[in-house]
Amino acid sequence: MKRAFLSLIYFLPVFLFAQFNYPTTKKVDTVTNYHGTMVADPYRWLEDDRSEETKQWVTEENKVTFGFLDKIPYRAQWLKRL
Repeated sequence: MKRAFLSLIYFLPVFLFAQFNYPTTKKVDTVTNYHGTMVADPYRWLEDDRSEETKQWVTEENKVTFGFLDKIPYRAQWLKRL
């Protein structure tokens, strides 16, 4: 427990001050009428997980995510323990 707390203190500044270059996510004008209530869903295009556009977005997002995760010093130890 003490190690988890110390890790949190160590990584908190990293999380707070990290600058991420997320991929641009387009928005579309999709609105669905659910029993008289109009609901906007600008990211519905991401639900098509077989489209090339979605695959490209996920690839770019993973570059940002794993670029950060790979910098965690104890990550290999945590993965081994899991």
